[in-house]
Amino acid sequence: MSSRSYFLLAVVSRFKLPLWDNISESGEVMTYDKSSLERLIMQMYHDTIRVKSKYHVWKQIINSSKERYDLMNRISPAYFNMTTSALFTDFVISLTKLYDSDSKAAGNLRKLISVAEGISSSVYEEQNNTGISIINTSTLERYKKQLEEQKPILDNLFKWRDKVFAHYDKKYYLDRKRIHSDAQVRYEEIDNLFELLHSILNDFSLALSGTALYPEATDALDIERLFNVIEKHPKLLEEMKQIMVQEIERNSVTKKYEEDITEEEYNRVALLAAGYEISNDPNEGFSIEELMKMIKENPGLEDGED
Repeated sequence: MSSRSYFLLAVVSRFKLPLWDNISESGEVMTYDKSSLERLIMQMYHDTIRVKSKYHVWKQIINSSKERYDLMNRISPAYFNMTTSALFTDFVISLTKLYDSDSKAAGNLRKLISVAEGISSSVYEEQNNTGISIINTSTLERYKKQLEEQKPILDNLFKWRDKVFAHYDKKYYLDRKRIHSDAQVRYEEIDNLFELLHSILNDFSLALSGTALYPEATDALDIERLFNVIEKHPKLLEEMKQIMVQEIERNSVTKKYEEDITEEEYNRVALLAAGYEISNDPNEGFSIEELMKMIKENPGLEDGED
């Protein structure tokens, strides 16, 4: 994916700035300059785009299932079930990293705000029409308030992460459906989290370098093209249908033999099969299905007869 899929670059101004320090709760001194802070912002933004793309693909498959349920079942039901499950797990874990409250962890909004509070607003060069820096004490306080407003959905996401994905909580391990009611996740709430991420990171990027961040990856929903291609090619669908029919028929034949034979016949088949396996001669014996058919057609056949 090209860099244009992640962000739109504006005119970038470069000035040398002094270093500043931020001391973590552990006492470790973290040193930042403008360049390293810009790299942090861009890395967080790339992470945001990646997780947002996974979220959109997951959402697209879930929404498409209402209209294309039969199509997905004809193509590959197991694949789509496993894919949606994996995407949901991935985007929940990745999104909670960006909203983590661990001050020792890198790459989350709370850590970014903490770093910004420890430096002078004069380091941000870009200003709006009022002459006030984009990043200042007022905006940082607004960011913290906005994070608090997202607490209900964040609590639910962290519950999914900590009690289902990262660790097994007994309450949810023995009752898998309970987490869905205890920690509901709604589209609009997730959308709001991504909007807040973009807003804050975009403000920092504009203030530091004049770079406007583009909020979407251009090819995030190429799965829609896949659905369209399949829908418009009935021949391909017919071939897939035939494969599914053959698989079902093959399983049905095996099941039919298993259901029709008596216990005595089954034991004879097992003995004959065992004799074939012990001989280890690929030119001797028959397949299980052939043996079952032989016994059904020749009820008087004795063991050992040709």
